[in-house]
Amino acid sequence: MQEQIKVLEKRLHEMARDDEDVDLLMSIPGVGFLTASTIAAYTKDMDKRFCGDFKRFASYVGIVPSVHNSNERVHMGRITKHGPQELRTALVQATMGMIRLSKITGEWRLMTDYRAMKTGKGSGKSIIATTRKLARIIFAMLHNREPFNPALMVRDKCLFTVEEVIGA
Repeated sequence: MQEQIKVLEKRLHEMARDDEDVDLLMSIPGVGFLTASTIAAYTKDMDKRFCGDFKRFASYVGIVPSVHNSNERVHMGRITKHGPQELRTALVQATMGMIRLSKITGEWRLMTDYRAMKTGKGSGKSIIATTRKLARIIFAMLHNREPFNPALMVRDKCLFTVEEVIGA
């Protein structure tokens, strides 16, 4: 069985050798070749299918909450899980990879928000919420054709100077 897996992985490497999407996705810390190739396979022709709209993409992936309305009451339920399970799993694996690389990603907004949410909401909901945020980053990367930029992940202590705020 191991030999068959190696043969299939070798063939997959050959097929995705020149795939720009796989290279872009592998620029994310914690995302390996199999995860990147799985995400790339499901996001081909993304601009045609989703017209640059992340909400459509998130709905396709199935990482949006189900909504139940009744007159004045709105109940947000579990994620819908519509769409390809493999893509959803690959996105969760990408999130888990980032969590495991806490030495690199520990101070990133994504991870500080994850840790803060984990204490109140629990691990599962926090991972899914972080996965949705990472899916937005991946969507922007593939839409804009830009590699992952770790400099954008760090939360600045102060975005504006006092003079900029008061208009001096």
